[in-house]
Amino acid sequence: MEYCRRYPHMLTGALSPTIFDEATKKVRNLTAEDIGKLSDHQLQMLVSGIFRLDNINLQHYEKASGGYYHWHSEHFLTPLTPGRNPCTGYSSGSCT
Repeated sequence: MEYCRRYPHMLTGALSPTIFDEATKKVRNLTAEDIGKLSDHQLQMLVSGIFRLDNINLQHYEKASGGYYHWHSEHFLTPLTPGRNPCTGYSSGSCT
């Protein structure tokens, strides 16, 4: 949770989670500034709702080969993820 508080844009940068604003009584987008105001429990629920925390898969690529010329990360479901179609990797679709 400390990491999320230090780098709040990991929760608000690519996504637009919403919260109920008590002051305006309306739903609005969560901002990076809001992260610091959340309780630990609220923050844990938000993180669990956005990220599927699981095992880490480390891979090694040879320098300047295979098209991976910079550090990057990949977040995706695999065909072996429970509830996913083993042919498509998604919850639906058929094997052809």
